[in-house]
Amino acid sequence: MSRIPGWSSVSSMNVGVARQAKVLSDSDQLALQLPIAAPALTRASYIVSDSNRHAVDTLLSWRDANEPFLAICGAPKSGKTHLATILLEGGEAVCRHVNDKLLERDAASSAPLMLIDGVETLDDPRRLLAAVESVRARQGRLVLVGVGDPQDWASGMRDLRTRLAAMARISL
Repeated sequence: MSRIPGWSSVSSMNVGVARQAKVLSDSDQLALQLPIAAPALTRASYIVSDSNRHAVDTLLSWRDANEPFLAICGAPKSGKTHLATILLEGGEAVCRHVNDKLLERDAASSAPLMLIDGVETLDDPRRLLAAVESVRARQGRLVLVGVGDPQDWASGMRDLRTRLAAMARISL
């Protein structure tokens, strides 16, 4: 059997056929600059199943109603953020993480919809209460997204806990 540089010969006794396996050294490796695609968090990419159909229906009903506040809660990696971003399609909105420095400024902006994600990681419940009150004062709409029970997001702050308890809720 002839040898090909860079290849090692592996024979299979059972089949009696010689197989070739390429052995690459570090210098032979190709470094490919492949783009890292961001996940497509769109309505088209959201897969509706029996387990989340009620959540999608509730979200779309909330979108078409006059309710100003919505809390989307559930376990980590359950699709909360993906579900919430469906509301961002086709409209003006502001999207922030709960501990973002611009939270209060954006809550007071003229955007008709504000989405706040990661609410369970809240550093200071007073900031979230201020954002809720700011959105309420300008008659905007607010969607809060987080892990666990929304009332736990209040970190013991009674005023915030009551507001969170009064919000429409989707649990995943």
